[in-house]
Amino acid sequence: MGKGDDPNCSASTAMLSATDGLPAGIESRPGFALWDQPYYSRTPAIMQALGEPLPEDHYARYRAAWKLAQTRLAQLPAGNPSAWKNALDGYTCPRSGLTVRVPDTVPYDAETTQNPGFQGGSMTIYTVIRDGKTPIGQAIFGISLDACGRAELRLADIDLTHYRHAKETGLPVQTSTDKYLGAGFMRCYLQHVENTARDLGVARASVHATYVGALAWARLGFDWDPRSEDPEDFDSPEQAIWTAAEAQADVVLTRLASYARNGLLPTSVPDEFRAWYRGLREPPTPNDLATWGSQHVVTDPRLRRPMPAAAAAMRTAGDWCGVKTLS
Repeated sequence: MGKGDDPNCSASTAMLSATDGLPAGIESRPGFALWDQPYYSRTPAIMQALGEPLPEDHYARYRAAWKLAQTRLAQLPAGNPSAWKNALDGYTCPRSGLTVRVPDTVPYDAETTQNPGFQGGSMTIYTVIRDGKTPIGQAIFGISLDACGRAELRLADIDLTHYRHAKETGLPVQTSTDKYLGAGFMRCYLQHVENTARDLGVARASVHATYVGALAWARLGFDWDPRSEDPEDFDSPEQAIWTAAEAQADVVLTRLASYARNGLLPTSVPDEFRAWYRGLREPPTPNDLATWGSQHVVTDPRLRRPMPAAAAAMRTAGDWCGVKTLS
């Protein structure tokens, strides 16, 4: 199996020269076929993939790629703002009772944006999370085309502790407390968003996971997205995925060592984690890191409740890019 197995994607590159020693199952990881593809149309790859002529001028090339992506996106079910609004507006989480409103869905303007090549003809969906009539958080999603012309859901900003986007939504800026964290809202809402995206034909979801989100996205099944790295630095998708996993494993190990130095864990725990990681034949998923050593428990200072040490490490220091196949 090689990179970019989709026969409709002319941006795909050559087959791997060899797969000897490749761990079983790594080819099915969502990042395997994506490691050398750019995000959206930050380069004119979208035009090349769709067989469109490229203007000679650099800025004209990006602008043309952006406008083409915007046009193509509008032709897809996932590029219909009304479809997203109908599916998300009024959603109520059965566990927490929090509700969602969709005050606006904004397609970017290719003519006025200062960086027309950055987002690749994307549509942004702002959703406001409410407790009754009070806005207490936000979830912002982007729908873009990947380099093969397929819709991708970008989970841009999800926050239950700050509410900032008054300009886009017309609602007052508010800051909430931490009382909503751990109530289960994000898990059930994001599952609803995923189901909606799948119904609208979205190929995959991607996210930049940090801190609280680093643990949440790991638990929701996101895997490493090697597109955040320079493909020229790697010889294979296996190497790119291992590199992404190792960077986050180092973060978890550093945090475990800190817990041990402060007497929160036995001093042997960092060495146990290091030995486990070195014995792996396949890169661990983010969830593998987060669920390691569940018997080692510390008290998360923010939620003030005990949780597995590796999960606490991911939650307080995690920072990784993830991807998940939807359809």
